[in-house]
Amino acid sequence: ILQLAVSLLFLFCMIIIMKQIYFLSNTDLGWERKDIATISNLYPDNDFDAIADKIRQFSCTEEVVTGHCSLLPRTTTLSAYYDDWDGKEEDVKDANPLFLWESEKILPFYNIKLLKGEIPKETERDRVMINETAAKLFGMNDPVGKKLYQRNRATTIVGLIKDSYTTPPTIPAQPCIFISGPVSINGFYFGKGQILIKYHDGKWKELKSRVDSVLTHEYPEVKYKLDNTEDLYAEYLKSENILMKLLSFVAVVCMLIAAFGIFSLVTLSCEQRRKEIAVRKVNGATIRDILIMFVKEYMLLLVIAGVIAFPVGYVLMKRWLENYVEQTVISAWIYFAIFGGIMIVIFACIGWRVWQAARQNPAEVIKSE
Repeated sequence: ILQLAVSLLFLFCMIIIMKQIYFLSNTDLGWERKDIATISNLYPDNDFDAIADKIRQFSCTEEVVTGHCSLLPRTTTLSAYYDDWDGKEEDVKDANPLFLWESEKILPFYNIKLLKGEIPKETERDRVMINETAAKLFGMNDPVGKKLYQRNRATTIVGLIKDSYTTPPTIPAQPCIFISGPVSINGFYFGKGQILIKYHDGKWKELKSRVDSVLTHEYPEVKYKLDNTEDLYAEYLKSENILMKLLSFVAVVCMLIAAFGIFSLVTLSCEQRRKEIAVRKVNGATIRDILIMFVKEYMLLLVIAGVIAFPVGYVLMKRWLENYVEQTVISAWIYFAIFGGIMIVIFACIGWRVWQAARQNPAEVIKSE
């Protein structure tokens, strides 16, 4: 029972982790990360526009956007300070959300959903968009049309954006203010942003090869970094993948130990009950009847092990899932699948051995006993 319970527990945990990793890899994070690449750290950036134009001409390129910061990798960590806003209560502290310079080009590029309102033009610096978390921070149920204040300087909220998760999956979405155009603070201009590339499906290797070739041969003095957005997000799941591999190995070892233990126990039981099996056969029992007798006994052991393992596994994995902002569902099919899989292993272990014992001549068995 202990061997079976441990095996069931590790199998259960392994499947939940696999399901969560698959869920995080395929769930909607509020933005598109597939088939997107970013060229950042371009220095010097004198040839910024020329490099972007050359990339637009690649056959593997679908769209190129410049003059903006990428969502991932996040290269700006600016924050905005607001000391007042419409509907602010007296006991509420000042807000300090992230400050992102995005525009009407960046939302369709990343497929970011505009829930309400509109996208401001690049020249409309006093009109901004906020995400759902920022709306909660300001205590606004319907933020469109309301104003934010920075030392009496008013900014109007014209759009509400769906939360987008660009951080590790254990970190909640951060409150963000989206302004149009590049950021300029106290006369200091924050660069030209990155070159954002959307390429055709399956063309990442071709894009990387052509970008490296152009920049190496035509712009040898330019330093740059080319990132695949999907690979960057996969780095966030690195620890989960390592944990899954470790649990998979432990689960296989537990299964083998349980299988050998069941087989040894059945072998010993068959030797000890040879006379009982022979007497049952003399009294008309068939091989099928004897197999069912053993199967019932070990099914009872499996049920007891399941009653122990599944509640423990549920509590452990539920607490583990609570670390993530987006969580998969612990579905009922997981219990049935694990129980059925272990049942097949038990059938395989006891079937052959019991079948051999049941085929023996009962007269010879009784005589030898």
